[in-house]
Amino acid sequence: MLIHDKEFSQRNVRFLRQLFFEKRLLFLECHNDESGGSAYYNDPTMPMWALSPRSVIDQIIYLNNVNNDPIRLVIDSPGGYISYYLNLYDIMQVSRCPIYTIAMGFIASAAAPILAGGCKGKRFIFPSSKTMIHLPKGGASGDDEDLKKQALQLKKTKDIYIKIISRHTGKTPAVIEKVIDRKDYFMDAKETIDFGLADKLVESLEETFVL
Repeated sequence: MLIHDKEFSQRNVRFLRQLFFEKRLLFLECHNDESGGSAYYNDPTMPMWALSPRSVIDQIIYLNNVNNDPIRLVIDSPGGYISYYLNLYDIMQVSRCPIYTIAMGFIASAAAPILAGGCKGKRFIFPSSKTMIHLPKGGASGDDEDLKKQALQLKKTKDIYIKIISRHTGKTPAVIEKVIDRKDYFMDAKETIDFGLADKLVESLEETFVL
């Protein structure tokens, strides 16, 4: 049984590496990266086992140094610390490789800009997937001056979030802010496309996953 398990594990690793190196397929699922950027979790030769924003950044940079072929990023994430996701968004925008985004499951909060920030016309969503956008939230502590500074930083983050959603949906910042003011805004797959966060439903694996 141990030999069988070892052989299965080796085949699984080969398959995962094939998806990474040949299909250039990445996954974003985790809330945050608790590894602190350690090599074990962010080693690009160990794809699919590191699913946080930080590890996806490492994988995009790695693939950019291989060639300029498209990268496919599957997203199933409820979000997390927005700064981690904004770092990933920035890397996506300067990537030489076009990045196709594929919504699978629930994409919400800080993960929504990652879906929206994919290559225009190549932002896919599965029919049963859902998305949610809302204003960035945060906790504050300290004296009155500390609270003022933290409130200012949260306001700046909110403006960045709204600007990104506006840029990729074609809606004005005022419209975006009105939609998400003090509430979570949920959308099904069709509503997500109509809103402008995605472009089309996934209709075949060949269209989304096969180079």
